[in-house]
Amino acid sequence: QYTLDAVKNSKLSMKYCFTMTDDKRVKNICKKYGANTDYERPKNLSNDKTLFSENLMHFYKWTKYKSINFKYIIILQPTSPMRTAKDLNSFLNLLEKKMPESLISISKSLENPQESIFLRNKKINFYLKNSIMKNRQDYPYDSYFINGAIYAVSKRNLEKNIFINFQKTSYFEMDKVNSFDLNDYDDLKILKKLIKR
Repeated sequence: QYTLDAVKNSKLSMKYCFTMTDDKRVKNICKKYGANTDYERPKNLSNDKTLFSENLMHFYKWTKYKSINFKYIIILQPTSPMRTAKDLNSFLNLLEKKMPESLISISKSLENPQESIFLRNKKINFYLKNSIMKNRQDYPYDSYFINGAIYAVSKRNLEKNIFINFQKTSYFEMDKVNSFDLNDYDDLKILKKLIKR
């Protein structure tokens, strides 16, 4: 719902807003918003282990079969409900200005990668080797992460069977709050509190 609201209030056209799902309930909701539900994601690409790039390439082949012309495919995952129409419009403006091979949304990290740990045998291990704990302001660079809220992939990339080549990818910075990514039940509880504000 939140993704569809953002699209509807942005410069994007609902006519060319395609759903990539095999869930009939989700499709019915999307239809009510005016989204295009013609694409049918196959069952073999509808499991948790399927890479998004596989889904995207299948969708791209479908657009060729349907003779749908485009320069970019904009990908909006429903797990970024705080993303706004303003974010989308600013992203599109940057895309039109730079015309990169691909464009991704990023935001400042909630924590510095040097402080990221994992637990093994009940012991603390740092993800990055030679990590040193120090004050955030003492790190030489700001840390960012790919927030997954908005992607744009060019047709010329897809023709080469490329999803994203990070050496030729531009970025669009979003606010931390709008970058909130929904991954588990704890995230859902946080999100509900953010929406009530």
